[in-house]
Amino acid sequence: MVLSKKTLISSIAAILVCLSLAAPSFANTSSKPVTGYGTLTGTLSGSNYITKVTQNPDSAQLSIKGIYAG
Repeated sequence: MVLSKKTLISSIAAILVCLSLAAPSFANTSSKPVTGYGTLTGTLSGSNYITKVTQNPDSAQLSIKGIYAG
């Protein structure tokens, strides 16, 4: 019985460690059509926010609330 409790606790601990390492790898992505620029895509991954457009005919710099993001 003691061995099985140790095995169970070890297994739960291993699963929690795996989940804690995997959580930051998930990203939240949102897309929106923008006239003249195709589709604007923003991705939040951890503390980083990345913006992209499918077209950029005038080489505009992408920013978030006035903060340079390029």
